[in-house]
Amino acid sequence: MNKCLKCGKETKNNIYCSHLCQLKSIIHKSPWNKGLKNSQVAWHKGLTKETDERVRKLGESISKGQKKKVENGTFVAWNKGLTKDTDERVKVSGESISRTKKEQVSNGKYVNWNKNLTKDTNPSVKKISEHNLGKHSSEHKKQALKKHWVELKSNGWNNPIKGKKLEEIVGSKEIAEEMKKNIGEKNKKNYSGKSYEERFGSKEKADKVKYKQYLSRKPNFHTSIERKIQSFCKILGIAFVTHEYMRILHAYACDIYLPDNNIVIECDGDYWHNYPFGSEVDKLRTKELEDIGYKVIRLWERDIRKMDVEQFKKILESRGGITLSLTP
Repeated sequence: MNKCLKCGKETKNNIYCSHLCQLKSIIHKSPWNKGLKNSQVAWHKGLTKETDERVRKLGESISKGQKKKVENGTFVAWNKGLTKDTDERVKVSGESISRTKKEQVSNGKYVNWNKNLTKDTNPSVKKISEHNLGKHSSEHKKQALKKHWVELKSNGWNNPIKGKKLEEIVGSKEIAEEMKKNIGEKNKKNYSGKSYEERFGSKEKADKVKYKQYLSRKPNFHTSIERKIQSFCKILGIAFVTHEYMRILHAYACDIYLPDNNIVIECDGDYWHNYPFGSEVDKLRTKELEDIGYKVIRLWERDIRKMDVEQFKKILESRGGITLSLTP
C-alpha cells in the first residue's frame, strides 16, 4: 500500500488516490525557482533600446500606456503622497538607491545621466528645462536643503572644490578653457543686448536679481579717498551710510549716502572713472538718481587728495544745499 502524495490517504498502486488529488497537486505546485537566488538571468539584462528591438518596443509600449493614463488623469504614481517616514517601501527603496549611489561614487563609477547633455542635444534635458523654467523651490524644500547643509557642516564636512580654480576641479586646463568658452557663448546668445527686464520677464524679478547680485558683490573695504570723506563727515557730525544699494535702472552700491539730506557722494578714482570726462555709466546713474530726487556730488580723486574739511564743508553747502558748522 502507498500513500497519496496530496492528501495522505492509502492507495493501492498509484501515487495519488484520485484524479482530483492529482489535479490539485498540479495546480498548487510550488514555482520551480522557489528558494533559489541568482539562478536565472533576466532576458533583457545588458540590453538597451538602442541595441535591441524587443527592448525598444517594450519601452515604447509601456510609455504609450503610461502617457495615455496621464492624459486621461488616471495615472497615479504608487508612491504619491508617501514618505520614508510613513511608508516602509519608500524607506527601503530610498536606502537602497542611496547605498548603491554611494558605492558608485566611492568607486568612481557614478556618472550623472545628463552628463555632457544639453537641451540642444537631448530631448529629455530640453523637456525638464522647459518644465522647470520660471519655477522656484518651495519654502519647505529650501528649509530642508538648508538643514541638510547645516548638518553636513556640523559633522565636519568641507566643500572639496571651495577655493579651487576650474582647471583644478576638472583636471585639465584645455577642458576648463572650453567650458568657459561655451558658457561665454551661451550667455552672449541669451543675454547680449538685453536689459534685465527682458532677460527675466518682469521688473520685479529683475530688481530681485540685481539686489542678490549686489549682496554677493557688496564691497567689504573702503578706498583711501572714501575713508577721507568719511572722516570729514564724522568731524562735521553728519550721519552717513557706506555702500548703500541704489534701486535705479543701472542699480549699484554708492560710495557714501547721507540719509538726512538725501545726498549721494561718489569718490571717483581718476583712472577707473576716466578723468576728466567721466564714464558713460556714471553719467547715466547720476541722471537716474537726480530724476527721483537725490542730490549727487561727484568728487575726483586728485581733488580729494588736496581737500581739507573746510573745503568739503563748502562743497556740501554749495552743491548739496545744506548749512553746516564745524564741531568744536
